[in-house]
Amino acid sequence: MSRPFEGAIPYQALEREFFRMIKDVFQPSGAAPEAPAAEPFAPPVDLYETAEETVVVVELPGVDPAQVEITAEGDVLTIRGTKPADGPAGPSQGLHERRFGAFVRKIPLTREFDLDAARAEGRHGVLTIRLPRPPAQKPRTIPIRTG
Repeated sequence: MSRPFEGAIPYQALEREFFRMIKDVFQPSGAAPEAPAAEPFAPPVDLYETAEETVVVVELPGVDPAQVEITAEGDVLTIRGTKPADGPAGPSQGLHERRFGAFVRKIPLTREFDLDAARAEGRHGVLTIRLPRPPAQKPRTIPIRTG
């Protein structure tokens, strides 16, 4: 079993965003902004569990769900794809806060799942991945015998 956040993707994303904000504050007002980074970025994710499944919700506005690849290997769920740029081609001056290009998000899985029954749905820029638990892992009530 690998360690949670192996590769430190969530921490790298936080570090990049922190330093981007610092550069924005201290960049001279007349300086041309840098082009968006070409390195992969990590889209925001919500994860919650119910008695029957784990649900992963990923924000992917402007991304065609057919262009997203979801893989589960070992104890890591990986979501990768490319967010196309929708602004003018080539360098231009202006404010650039939205991220474009390749993205990848690795989520450590702490339970076993029935991957054959897993499903994903993309709607309105939100990707929802449902990972059902195998029947043996669902909570069961154990009766208590008296007497």
